[in-house]
Amino acid sequence: MRKKVQLLVAILFCFTAIAHAQFKKLHDMSTGQPNGSLTIVGNVMYGTASAGGANGFGYLFSISRNGTNFKDIFDFDDTGSVANKCNGKNPNGNLTYVNGKLYGFTNYGGLHSDGTIFSINTNGSGYEDLWDFTSSSGKWPYQGLLTLCGKKFFGTTNLGGAANFGVIFSIDTNGNNYTDLYDFLDTGTVVGRYDGQYPSTSTFSVINGRLYGMTTNGGAYGYGEIYAIDTNGKDYMDLLDFDNINYGASPQGALLLSGHKFYGMTSLGNSGYSSYGSIFSIDTNGTAYQTLANLASTNGATPNGDLAISPKGKLYGMTYAGGTSGYGVLFSMDTNGQGYKVLASFTGTANGSFPEGNVTVERDTLFGITQKGGTSNVGAIFEYIDTSMVAGLGNISSVASSAFYLYPNPNSGEFIVKGEMLKVNSIIEVYNILGAKIYSNELSTFNSQLSIDLSNNASGIYLYRIITNNGELIKEGKLVIEK
Repeated sequence: MRKKVQLLVAILFCFTAIAHAQFKKLHDMSTGQPNGSLTIVGNVMYGTASAGGANGFGYLFSISRNGTNFKDIFDFDDTGSVANKCNGKNPNGNLTYVNGKLYGFTNYGGLHSDGTIFSINTNGSGYEDLWDFTSSSGKWPYQGLLTLCGKKFFGTTNLGGAANFGVIFSIDTNGNNYTDLYDFLDTGTVVGRYDGQYPSTSTFSVINGRLYGMTTNGGAYGYGEIYAIDTNGKDYMDLLDFDNINYGASPQGALLLSGHKFYGMTSLGNSGYSSYGSIFSIDTNGTAYQTLANLASTNGATPNGDLAISPKGKLYGMTYAGGTSGYGVLFSMDTNGQGYKVLASFTGTANGSFPEGNVTVERDTLFGITQKGGTSNVGAIFEYIDTSMVAGLGNISSVASSAFYLYPNPNSGEFIVKGEMLKVNSIIEVYNILGAKIYSNELSTFNSQLSIDLSNNASGIYLYRIITNNGELIKEGKLVIEK
């Protein structure tokens, strides 16, 4: 009888574990090399493959959230010899969704063979060549997504510019007014006064009109840096020089902003862990750098993407290598560096291998892509359900606060947030109806007021919350955008 009870307990435990955490391969790619991350619009996910497709130059795809209805919606063919009338090749990175269109870039192709920026309808029609890169003003955009700020996209190229170390650029969403805002030169003679080489991604964190990003090389020690710059290209600031001793080396991906801190990853770790990479946090002013985890091969190696965060504050990420089979891992950890956990090791045919981008967090589910593995060894799309870790907007303790106003509401996407006599510094976050965070910014104490422009987002119902830097809830509600 005792053995039967033990068996029943074991079975119940097994089913409980499955309910709280489950990895599922949604789709085996049959051609190409998917990269970057998935962009979710309603019940459909969109992504890029840098190779394969009808012409071998890469393609765009869509797939339902449940893994059905996979479609190749556009094949790149590198044709055209007139500016803004070209079709590039080898898309690399994430797609940005704005008002019914997807925006992205290609590494190569276009008028000068240096890459393009494009837009396309979600059904694959209406392809537009918005910009053809040229070496002098930036070439070969690398990874990440075009960062929307106000009415403009901001991004980087991995090469080109005055020293061929990459540039920061801006461009209107209709393709007009491309501006080379800053050329990386890798100059300087004092720590904290350098600029770097080769931006790590096109994705920026944005705080009050300042762009924050990283370079993979250059800086005082040659291992990359964290930088800030105004959206007009002025006031470049070297916030931190990676040194491969105290601060890790060769950062990859974007800085994740949460509260008053950035979170990021390096592909090489601190001294003694240099083969595997690290995860770090740093205050937005460049101080209080902290190594949260040094990777050690068995728990992941060589991160090559961004971190993601759940509404509750759990960090998620992937490594390109390491784990039980050496093909990379999916992991989670707390923002204080505690609780690092390998959620899944990629093993090849069964669940994919060599993930390069970041996971997309949708409440209790993570969606991601691997470059290789799957039945044809050309990549796979997966989901991971982790309901024990990811919480909805309401699962945060509340703290007392004074009056708080968000007006007008409804609005056209432009509105004001005002707090009277806030007791602590806080953060406002806006989520779409599916739970994806589309905006985050800081609010300081005492009659804080912030103007927010989300007018490039589609009409609909959004959720907002104001929380303290410790994650305690001050206020939450609905925000309605009507156009």
